[in-house]
Amino acid sequence: VVENCLFLKQVEDAANLRKAIANCFERANVPNLSEQEIRDTLSFVIVGAGPTGVEFTSELRDWIEVEGRRYYGKLLKYVKITLVEAGSTVLAVFDELLQKEALKKLTERSTQLVSDGYIKGEVTQVLLRSGVKLVGDKFIEFTSGERLNYGFCVWAAGNGPLPFVLDTIEKIEYQKAAQSKARGRIVTDSWLRILGWQDPSDGRGGVFGIGDCTVLDDSPLPATAQVASQQGAYLGRMFSKGFDMKVPIPIPPYRTAPQPDTAADTASLPSA
Repeated sequence: VVENCLFLKQVEDAANLRKAIANCFERANVPNLSEQEIRDTLSFVIVGAGPTGVEFTSELRDWIEVEGRRYYGKLLKYVKITLVEAGSTVLAVFDELLQKEALKKLTERSTQLVSDGYIKGEVTQVLLRSGVKLVGDKFIEFTSGERLNYGFCVWAAGNGPLPFVLDTIEKIEYQKAAQSKARGRIVTDSWLRILGWQDPSDGRGGVFGIGDCTVLDDSPLPATAQVASQQGAYLGRMFSKGFDMKVPIPIPPYRTAPQPDTAADTASLPSA
């Protein structure tokens, strides 16, 4: 994968992707290539139908409809975009209605390229339940044994956990037991506290986790940068306001027990 795929992790990856797309069209434009060679060169494959893979697939289609039409119009009939997903749906972390709408937009969107005669039909296909076994230098082999030739492959199926994350999981019994659901991520509660970790001084948790290396125990969130940013801002507010994060339900420093909100509530309290 590392040797043969492009990624979407760093800022410089965006420039590399744009160059790679243009390079595919330039290679396909070389004289004396067979039609099959042109099709293979203009086969764009994206592995992983999560938020990153789906968004990039849409952006690539937009690029082809605008820039591709402007500079490589005669080659557009050979273009094929394939989004590959091992699971049974795209955007697995979102609700079913959004999954269906995303799949429809990817495969049934109308385009002026058809009406103007550049292509005969939708250039995007989505392959669900298609696990990737091997990524060669010019082909992808699926777990079914089938192969798909490509000229350009982007790996958007996620990355393996970092050694630090694996070490943390290994040191906490609760985390090790939760890996059937967490799948290489650290499980936190709703307040982003790492479950199973205890402070030796008072036996309560005091270590927090945010981002795609973690997963909420009760309601998993999408592994996106937007979620990580919101989690960081949330913890920042809680810390700056002095919330006690070691009690079961965090409370602000000025409150040690539920307080009455009105004079009527105060009057109704029993006397000491």
